[in-house]
Amino acid sequence: MRSSTILVLALGSSLLPAACGGSSDEGGGGSTVALEDLPAEVAAAQCSLYEKCFGPVYGLFMNGEDCAKLTLSRVKNGDLGQLSAAVASGKVTYDAAKARQCLDEIAARTCTELTQRLSETCDQVAEGSVETGGECAFDFDCKGRAFCKLDAGCPGKCSALGAAGAGCSDDDHCEDGLVCGSNSACVKPGAENEACGGGVEPECAPTLFCVGAEAATKTAGSCKPVSQVFAKQAGESCSYKDGTLCAPELSCVYDAQPPASGKCAAKVASGAACKRLSVPSACPDGEYCDGSGASADGTCKAKPGPGKPCAKALGDDVCAAYSRCDGGTCVELQDNGGPCQSSDVCYSGECVKGSCKANQCQ
Repeated sequence: MRSSTILVLALGSSLLPAACGGSSDEGGGGSTVALEDLPAEVAAAQCSLYEKCFGPVYGLFMNGEDCAKLTLSRVKNGDLGQLSAAVASGKVTYDAAKARQCLDEIAARTCTELTQRLSETCDQVAEGSVETGGECAFDFDCKGRAFCKLDAGCPGKCSALGAAGAGCSDDDHCEDGLVCGSNSACVKPGAENEACGGGVEPECAPTLFCVGAEAATKTAGSCKPVSQVFAKQAGESCSYKDGTLCAPELSCVYDAQPPASGKCAAKVASGAACKRLSVPSACPDGEYCDGSGASADGTCKAKPGPGKPCAKALGDDVCAAYSRCDGGTCVELQDNGGPCQSSDVCYSGECVKGSCKANQCQ
C-alpha cells in the first residue's frame, strides 16, 4: 500500500500502490481483504494509529468529527477510491492476501516509525504496470515505488521518489524518512528538541509539536513530544507561545493578551460565558466562544452549519462538524463531483476548476 507515512494529519492518504490487470486472493496467511472492503479497513487502520500515537490529544484537532467516518469518506474520495476501476480495466493487479498482511503490519507499527515507508508487502498489494517515465493518472498506475507526478498537468509521469531537496507536493513523493516540507521540497523532519517551523526550519516528525515558532518573524521553534506539551493540570499556568498547554480535557484560558500566561481550567457548559482567548476553546464540542470587538469575554454558541456565514475564533474560520468555510459561507464537505471554491471543502482535498476530484486527472 503506497504510503510512506500512514499518519497524515490532513487525513487524505491513499494507502495503496500500484503491475498488471486482475485481482488475486492468493498470497500468504490465508486471511484476505476484499477490494470493496479495503477503504473501511484502511480508515480503521489510520484511526487506530492516531489513537495509539496521540491518545485523547488527537480529538483536539477533530472539530467534533468521528475519525472513522471522516477518514472513510476521505479514503473513498481519494486515489484509493479509484482503485476498483483500475483493477477492472486491467491496469492494476490487487492482492487481497497481501492487503491483510499489510494492514496487520500497520497495526503493529510504533509511533517512531511513522516517517518510514511501508513494507515491500504493502508495495505489492496493488501493482501497476507503467514504468518510470511513462504516463499515469494515479500513483497506483506506476510500477514499483514510483509515484505519479502531476506537476505539469494530466497525464502525469511516473517518477522516482525524491531525495532530500527534491521538489514535492506530498510526503509520499519523498524517500524513506523524508517528508514534503513547507517549501515543497523533501526534507528530514525535526527530531525531539531540534529546531522547527517559522518558515526557516523543517516541521517536526509525527507525534512531536513545534513549540515557539513564529512565521511572521521567521523565528524557529523547538520540537517537543505530546506528553510534554499537553501536561499542565487545572490551576497551573499555561502558554501556547512556549508550548506549555493543558491536559486534553482542559483549556488554557487567558484574561489578557500574551505575553501574559493563562491558567488551565475546565471547559464551561453549553451556552455559558467564556473567554474568547482560550486554547483549545473553553466551549463544548460543537460550540465556539462568540463575542464582539476587542472584548475578552463571550458566550458559547453553536458553530454555524451549512449555508450560514462562517464564524471567527482566534482568527480562524469556524463551521460545524463535517462542514468547512468556503468563500465566507459554511459548506457541507463534498464528495467527488460536488461544487467547491477551495480544496478545504472537498473530502479528497482537491478542488479542480470548481469541482471536487481525487486529482486533476479524474
